[in-house]
Amino acid sequence: ASNEELQSTNEELQSVNEELYTVNAEHQNKIIELTELNNDLDNLLITTNTATLFLDEDLEVRKYTPQISQFFKVLENDIGRPLSHIYCELEDVDIIKIISQVINTGSSIEKEVQTKEGRWSLMRILPYHVGPNVSSGVVITFVSIHKTITLQNKLSEAVERFDLAQTATHFGVWD
Repeated sequence: ASNEELQSTNEELQSVNEELYTVNAEHQNKIIELTELNNDLDNLLITTNTATLFLDEDLEVRKYTPQISQFFKVLENDIGRPLSHIYCELEDVDIIKIISQVINTGSSIEKEVQTKEGRWSLMRILPYHVGPNVSSGVVITFVSIHKTITLQNKLSEAVERFDLAQTATHFGVWD
């Protein structure tokens, strides 16, 4: 009777072992899928050439692209660090206040910003969605608009010079 019980227990253990093997194989496949997805995401973030910063609900750094270093002095070991502890290169921008507005309203904000070096970018701060109508932190992106702003300024200057020339010609200053 003891032998039969041991044999039955052994069969049960073999069955549990087979189930564990199947679950382990499924987990290994999921790990491979997650690794591939993570690699895809990392490559996408790097190749888009867009400065991007992900912050969690406590405004701590989750992830960022290398281009974000133009706007924030982040290092690899800054993951998990509060944004308020990281030096910001933006001129006259209260980034924490703007982020708080996005979190409180759930609406994104776009703003033209300038770095201390004088480079113009379009900053977008959006809620980080983790489900329908549920957000947990923010995503900040920067797209360079420096050439556009520079061209707009040059165009404005040319229009002003043209208007002055027209006015001077109209009043006979150059006759």
